[in-house]
Amino acid sequence: MGTNDSSGAPRIVSAQDVNDQDEATELYCVTSEDRLDGIKREGLWAGSYWSSNSDLADYYEETVGDEGREPVCLVINLNELNEAAIVPDYPGS
Repeated sequence: MGTNDSSGAPRIVSAQDVNDQDEATELYCVTSEDRLDGIKREGLWAGSYWSSNSDLADYYEETVGDEGREPVCLVINLNELNEAAIVPDYPGS
């Protein structure tokens, strides 16, 4: 699998490919295929859940499938993030 494209946008992979990823450097967000156009247009909502745990991604893949939708997994390479642009949803004290 390649890295994020030159725009910095997350790659979209099938949820089954998540287990092939390097968990130490990548985060996963499982959603349904029917939500991709909205994500591309409006971005991800605050509070979107990202994890480096592929077992958790597998769980969400199954959950999305159980809802009758096609699961996809967004992948972000942590080495390509601009730390200055990241704001936590719940800042620590």
